Amino acid sequence: MFKFLTLFVFLLSSYVSADEKIKGTYLGEIEDKYKNTYPVKTNLEITDDGVIKGQYEYKYGGKNWYGIFYDGKLSGKDLLIYWKEESRQGWLAINFDEKYASFSGTWGSTNNNGNWYGKK
Repeated sequence: MFKFLTLFVFLLSSYVSADEKIKGTYLGEIEDKYKNTYPVKTNLEITDDGVIKGQYEYKYGGKNWYGIFYDGKLSGKDLLIYWKEESRQGWLAINFDEKYASFSGTWGSTNNNGNWYGKK
């Protein structure tokens, strides 16, 4: 019985810690469909309900752009989250490394698709 309880607690703490490990700020790059890259700061948070949200910012065309993330769902090391800035919106699908210290993924909207990278 003790072995079972120990295993259950370990598995439960591993599951919870995966969500907790993604919280934080990641510095990286956004790449657009033309392969132009722009530095980006990505911040991810988790609500009490387990939904992932956050903010991001990058510089493009001499202007600082800011957006929000919402309705993020983590499945293992894969995160699907949605973004919105001014009148644009879309999705971001990323895959975290083993320690959730970095990620790589793709993003898109109706007008654009590209890559998104980040590292704590």
